[in-house]
Amino acid sequence: MKKLLYISLIFILFFVSCKKEYDIQKELETAINKMSYFNETFDKAYADGTITKDDTEDCEYNKLKKIASEYYGIMDKMNNSIKEDIEAGRENKLEEQYKKLLQEKDAEIQETTKKFLDNLAKMKN
Repeated sequence: MKKLLYISLIFILFFVSCKKEYDIQKELETAINKMSYFNETFDKAYADGTITKDDTEDCEYNKLKKIASEYYGIMDKMNNSIKEDIEAGRENKLEEQYKKLLQEKDAEIQETTKKFLDNLAKMKN
């Protein structure tokens, strides 16, 4: 009975420790969606020409700052995964996938990014 328990435990630990393959396409989609969400939220908040900024978590500025921070976190995660892939001596699989996805989604990325950066600039004023 103990052997069965140990074998089961080893089997479970083996599968838990197996690293799931990183899905860079999903991450890029999430990043684009996060930028779009930021832009939509900004448009609603900036409808009156101002972004409220105070010490509360619920103010428009802090909500937008949190969304932007989440976007940058996603981008950082993607860049680190690509870097780890390269350092591990893999065939730059993630980097090649990323480049291909950027080409496929170029127009959408350009449009969303331009609006994102314009909105960030408005927030600083």
